[in-house]
Amino acid sequence: MARYSFLLALAAIAACTIPSAAPPGDTTPPTGAVLINNDDSYTVSTSVTLALSAADDDAAGVTQMRVSNTADFAGAGWQSFAASLTWTLTDGDGPKIVYAAFRDAAGNPSEVSSDSIALDTTLPGPPDPPDLAEEDDTGLDNSDNVTRQTSGLTFSGTVDEPGVTAVHLYDTTRGWQASVDLDPLDLGAWSLELSLEEGTYALYVKTKDIVGLSPSSWPPLALVVDTTPPAAPSLLKPALGENTGANKRPVFAWMGLAEAGSYELQVDDSADFSSPEHHWTNLSGTSYTPGSDLAASASVPVGTRYYLRMRAVDAAGDASRFGFSVATAGDVDHDGYGDLLIGAYYWSGAAGKAYLYRGGPSMDTLADLALYGAGTLAGYFGYSAASAGDVNGDGYADMVVGAYGENGSNGRAYLFRGGAALDATSDLTMSATAYFGFSVAWLDAAPRRRPT
Repeated sequence: MARYSFLLALAAIAACTIPSAAPPGDTTPPTGAVLINNDDSYTVSTSVTLALSAADDDAAGVTQMRVSNTADFAGAGWQSFAASLTWTLTDGDGPKIVYAAFRDAAGNPSEVSSDSIALDTTLPGPPDPPDLAEEDDTGLDNSDNVTRQTSGLTFSGTVDEPGVTAVHLYDTTRGWQASVDLDPLDLGAWSLELSLEEGTYALYVKTKDIVGLSPSSWPPLALVVDTTPPAAPSLLKPALGENTGANKRPVFAWMGLAEAGSYELQVDDSADFSSPEHHWTNLSGTSYTPGSDLAASASVPVGTRYYLRMRAVDAAGDASRFGFSVATAGDVDHDGYGDLLIGAYYWSGAAGKAYLYRGGPSMDTLADLALYGAGTLAGYFGYSAASAGDVNGDGYADMVVGAYGENGSNGRAYLFRGGAALDATSDLTMSATAYFGFSVAWLDAAPRRRPT
């Protein structure tokens, strides 16, 4: 009986020895580290995997560890060391920290190590709509999102919540257009560049985080990429060859164009417009009266001949070619209404064309007849145009169109006779030398009585 009690006492003494294999005199603490989800920055789940590593200077090694979501390890007891552990983070989106400490066989505790991760279980909110950079917003207004630029278009916006890893730009009908990657820890501005073809766009963005894509920004950015110049406007007043007399501030009037945002008018005493005497820009409406006198020569012949040209500029900043000649065509079809003849000398590589618009109560903007010259490249058919009166006395007004660049720059002028049935074939071609056809005019509308 006494022997049995002695054995029990030995067993009790052995159970109280910590650790049983601890070497004498070991006072060096171990080292260790913890990584959450292989050191990821973000997680969408509160359940994560911890990778635990530890080292000790003694062969007995690290035997215990404790892990906690708080730095004071409240409620966290020591447990056997394991290299991997499934762990549950505290609820609620935001940054999370996991703390770990280790103990070796001699009972020496390590320094506390930690790792952090952001918990994100919700999609980002809808971002602000994208904005087109002012310098890329060409045209009359740099904030109307109408541009003629097709490449290097810069769009920007802001990110106001953490965790966003990318911004995706879409068009409502064309889908994905471009994206930019972001640092999920950064907040603030983003920008991206892309090229777009001519057309109308409705652009919106979505932000992306580890959970997925946000709702789209709304309303979308309405963008117009317009690379097509408007048509060339035509001057109506002063008429070709008109003498304004003593009026040095004549009213300039032109045919308005729906696609034009503004107009430019040039006045020069030289037909080459190398250095215009006047260049008025940003004109609106369909007429303009100068604020100062046009210069007029006081020497014989008194007065100054001026050449006029104008062009249209659309909202994107595209400018048409300068339009030149416009004149009354008389009443070419004898219906009681005057008709209009407009030259387009730069049509088709400067071959040129002229358009006839018939007058009437329901006159529209569609040409009723297109007239052509010889089709010579740079013939400038239509540079000048005018009514020829009724040259053959048949009761119908006739038309004359100049093409000073044809015939080796000797020039031509074409006569088109009016009639009940009009066609685009000239009835008479005239030519000479030295830019013949540079100007044409109707010299007299009414026949004169022969002197007796």
